[in-house]
Amino acid sequence: LETEGVKKIHFKGNADALQFVSGYSIWGENRGTVIVSYRVETGADGSRALYAKERCLGMEDEKDIKLFDRMKHLSFSYFGKDVAEADGRWREEWIDDAVAPEQVQLTFRREEKEEKVLVPIYARFASRPI
Repeated sequence: LETEGVKKIHFKGNADALQFVSGYSIWGENRGTVIVSYRVETGADGSRALYAKERCLGMEDEKDIKLFDRMKHLSFSYFGKDVAEADGRWREEWIDDAVAPEQVQLTFRREEKEEKVLVPIYARFASRPI
C-alpha cells in the first residue's frame, strides 16, 4: 500500500487473527488486489475454529469459510526483524508496516499432541499503488 508517497506493507497479525493483501485469491478465483483474513474463534464449549475470509478490492462480496474446528488450542505467531533489529525473533503480534514477517507459525492441538505449521512469507511492494 502507498500512503502519502510512503510504501507500506499491509500485514497485521496477533495470536487470534491475521490480515494481509495479496495479488491472488486464496481460492484461486480472482486475480487482483485481495484482502485476506484468517481468524480464530472460540466456541461456547471452549473449542477453537479457524476461518478464512477474502474480499477483492472494489467489490462488496466477501467469501468466508470455516477451515477447521474442534481444536483445543489454535494460535498464530510471527518471526521477523524490526527495522532496527539485527536478529529476528518470534512474537505474538505483528504491527510493523515497513516490513512483513519472514515466517508465520500456526500452532494447533486437537487432542494431546501439539502441531506447528511454518509458512514462509514472500512479500514485496506492489508495482502500482492500491
